[in-house]
Amino acid sequence: MLGLSLGNDVLKNLNKEMNLENVEKLMLETSDAIEYQNEVSAILHSNLTADDEEQVIEELNALRAEALAEFNERLPNVPKTDLSNSIPVSKNRLRQENEQAEDISPEPEKSEPLLA
Repeated sequence: MLGLSLGNDVLKNLNKEMNLENVEKLMLETSDAIEYQNEVSAILHSNLTADDEEQVIEELNALRAEALAEFNERLPNVPKTDLSNSIPVSKNRLRQENEQAEDISPEPEKSEPLLA
């Protein structure tokens, strides 16, 4: 009997916390959310026509071109002069490069013993 009495008290407390107006409001909000979700699902599951898909692709390409143009505007300008012909090569540098090339000795042959 004590269990029924405690259960009855708990049920009364729950009924005090959740009045009928709050339950109706919650049900209305839930049904609105379910309706919205069904609309989103219907849109996602519908197939685009060829014209719609073409328009979407054109819009995507336009957005990409716009983003690329904005990115290119932020890049610094690159000089257009060719610097390779304007820098003279000194005779000393050429001589040093030739001497270094002559100093390179060939690898020892495999028949020669290696020194320890």
